[in-house]
Amino acid sequence: MKYDQTIKELQAKIEATNEAQRRSTDEIQLWRVKYDELEATHTTTLEELREVKEKKAKAEKEVVLRRTELQTAMESSSRVNVVQLERIRQLTSLNEELRGKVAELQLVVEKQMAAPSSPLRHVASWSEGVGAIKPVDADLEKYQAGPVEPSNTVAGELVRLQADKKNLEEKVATLQREFETLENQLFERSSELQHLLELHSRCNQTISAKAAELAQAQEEIQRLESQYGAGGGNRREQDGESDNDELVAMLQRNLEEVQEDLAAMQTKNSQLRDAKAKVEAELCKRLAEIKRAKSDNSMLNPSQYEELNVKIREQADRIRELQNQLESTQMELTKAQESKTDQVRNVLNAHFPTQVQMEALQSVRQTSTAPPSSPAVDSEVGYLKQQVRELKDQRDRIQDELNEKSLEFQQALDMHVRMQRDGVQQLNDVEAQLEAQGHRLVILQAQMKCLEDEKTTWMNDKQALERVIEEKTMQEKASIALAQVNEEVVQARIDESNAVFKAELMSLKSDLEVTADENEHLKAEIKALSAKSSFEHSDASALRSQIQDLKNEVQHLQYELSEKIAEMDEWTRKHDANQVESEIQIALEAKSSECSSVTQKLKACEEELQELKQRLQSQEDAKNDEMEKLLQERTDEWMTAKDELAKCAWELEQMKAQRAQELAEKEQVEKDESPDVRQVQVEFKFAKDQLTSCELELETLKVVNQQLETKVQDLEAKISTTKSSEECLDQIKKENEYFQTELVETKVKLAQLQEKHDDLTSEHKKIEKEWLMLKIQSAEAALKAAKKK
Repeated sequence: MKYDQTIKELQAKIEATNEAQRRSTDEIQLWRVKYDELEATHTTTLEELREVKEKKAKAEKEVVLRRTELQTAMESSSRVNVVQLERIRQLTSLNEELRGKVAELQLVVEKQMAAPSSPLRHVASWSEGVGAIKPVDADLEKYQAGPVEPSNTVAGELVRLQADKKNLEEKVATLQREFETLENQLFERSSELQHLLELHSRCNQTISAKAAELAQAQEEIQRLESQYGAGGGNRREQDGESDNDELVAMLQRNLEEVQEDLAAMQTKNSQLRDAKAKVEAELCKRLAEIKRAKSDNSMLNPSQYEELNVKIREQADRIRELQNQLESTQMELTKAQESKTDQVRNVLNAHFPTQVQMEALQSVRQTSTAPPSSPAVDSEVGYLKQQVRELKDQRDRIQDELNEKSLEFQQALDMHVRMQRDGVQQLNDVEAQLEAQGHRLVILQAQMKCLEDEKTTWMNDKQALERVIEEKTMQEKASIALAQVNEEVVQARIDESNAVFKAELMSLKSDLEVTADENEHLKAEIKALSAKSSFEHSDASALRSQIQDLKNEVQHLQYELSEKIAEMDEWTRKHDANQVESEIQIALEAKSSECSSVTQKLKACEEELQELKQRLQSQEDAKNDEMEKLLQERTDEWMTAKDELAKCAWELEQMKAQRAQELAEKEQVEKDESPDVRQVQVEFKFAKDQLTSCELELETLKVVNQQLETKVQDLEAKISTTKSSEECLDQIKKENEYFQTELVETKVKLAQLQEKHDDLTSEHKKIEKEWLMLKIQSAEAALKAAKKK
């Protein structure tokens, strides 16, 4: 039973050692996988660094090219700006001249409208006022430069004045439109001339280049001909004679092609010159026409103005007379407030002087009151009757005449009322016309004030434009200086960042070299450990197989022992039991002592393995702590570097924003520039965007490089190999020496154990052999005994 327990304990210990060995092998495989990953990341980082260097070189080349292109573009834009400034000066001078002419016309119109004009209609007769009144704006006629026809009515004069005013306004509007069209044409012609000048300069450049190529070709031909003539017959005899002929023919063909190109360019140049001359001639003609139109429109006939002023004065006098007449008629109407009966009586007294007198009537009344005599009374009565009849007839006649005169008077009164109403209507119409004319005069004065305000605003705009142009020129100069300074600053920042980046790359390279050396050292150690582990694994597997064999043999021996015990019982019956028991007891004691020694050795080995594991675990914990501290320091350093890079990026963004603002101001200044300058600006923006994109790519690559470096450091920390300082290296060396000594000691112990194991196996084999011999001897003895029986 003790033997079985010991065997079970040994099997458990062996299984524990196998599990520990499996763990160690798994850990070794994990470390190998991590090392492979580290190698892959290291190669990728190296490739990315190479790509970054290539991109940086490309970006530097593109920056140089863009800088040269921008310099050429700025030079060409400065030339174009000079030409445009000259054109602007010419246009401003023309604008000033036209504004002067407009001011003269406005002064003339003000003088015309400044005269007192209160046009009242002259009431020539009662018959003229009966008809309908014509509107003021009815029969408008165009203004003519001929003499003005005299008229007795104010409406005609007003119509003519309005027509003159409208004609003047139309002429001013047409002049303004012509001025605007001429300005547009001048701008278009200036742009066309600029385009033609640029084409002319390009043609001249190409012609000069072709002439230079022609001269070079001619010199080459002369040189070849001289060489060919100096060579003489010797070269003709050689094999290269045909090559020289072909070369001469090719050069002649090239010369002819260059001459043809030169002729074509000269024809193009002549055509461009002709077109330029035509355009200049057309511009001169247009300018002459403009000046002529200005002079024609500005020089109005002074005699016409004098006639108009005279007529205006006459109309004012007539209006005053009409006002006086109107006042007199109004006074007469106020005085003539008598009744109709009085008016009739006055009319009858005026027209019928033979009426009965009041004295005759009184005498008749007196005679009628006195008592008359009969004959006298009869005669008087007859006389009175006759007179009464006459008076009745006269009264009837007077009544008829009175009726007739009342009818005539009523007709006259109706006519007077109608005429008065017509006069009042005419006066109201004239007053309305006067009010309309006054309103129009007010409108014209307001328009003149507006024109004066516009003139002042134009002058102010002109002065402001001049100031703006001066400011823009100053801003352009300042922007050029700022651009140069900004480029220098950016270049300095780029150089500094490149230097820092190069220094970081150098440090990274040195760190990578150190890590590579350490990795090689670790590879060697890992190889040694793998060899050791494979050796131990093979030893353990051999031990396992041996232990299994021992188990099988022990079981077999137990089985045989049981058989032998049965045989021994039988044998002891036959032989002496004491001697056999003593021998068996001696053999069992020897075997148990050997088993106990083997178990003690295995316990000692397990204790040593446990101590080694604990030491390795403590060393790994210490290394992990140190590596965590180093990683924290490295992360702090990288965070500070990252903050500095962020600050640099922020400064670059501010510079970019400032540059963008300056470019926006330049765009506002250069809105009226040529399309070539705009194209150059677009190319400059594209180059700037590419530069910014390159900078962003560099920053991203830096970030990626930092991430990869952190990954590398993490992996190296896991492997416990990355220590940059000298103290860490010394500590690593010491730890490596310590581990190497421990490895040597463990190797010695393993060798001793292997020797012990070999001794045990040899002894086991000897015991097996002795056991077999004993079995054979016992079998032979049993056979012999059976035969004897």
